[in-house]
Amino acid sequence: MFEVIYYSRSGNTRKLAEVIAKELGVTAENVKTKQSLAAGSFVVIGSGNYGNKPGKDMINFLNSVDFTGHKVAILETSGGASGKGALFMEEIIKARGGAIFDKWTCRAQFLCANRGRPNESDFAAARQWAWDIQKAVS
Repeated sequence: MFEVIYYSRSGNTRKLAEVIAKELGVTAENVKTKQSLAAGSFVVIGSGNYGNKPGKDMINFLNSVDFTGHKVAILETSGGASGKGALFMEEIIKARGGAIFDKWTCRAQFLCANRGRPNESDFAAARQWAWDIQKAVS
């Protein structure tokens, strides 16, 4: 079973999370309404990068959930694609018992940078990433 959970201020991460969730046959869930994880699920966690950290609601969620027994793939969207937000999430998830399966950072529009992203090429890459996850897990 897969779960796709995201935090998105501008909608960039939400769009990618929805593409990934559709590929995995589930519905993407906003972290603001998510309380817990299904036992033994494979979790895709996504957030934008806000000052090299995920959004506050995502940080609160990560710190409140027991990830023991869960494999986790991390999605980060970022104007600079630094990967530092994903590393921040990875540290919390590992400290809370989770096993990191993979991480993917996608450039996204921020102010004038990366206009039009995520774009169709990014959505195709998201579908491929989800397919790769599904293939590796099954």
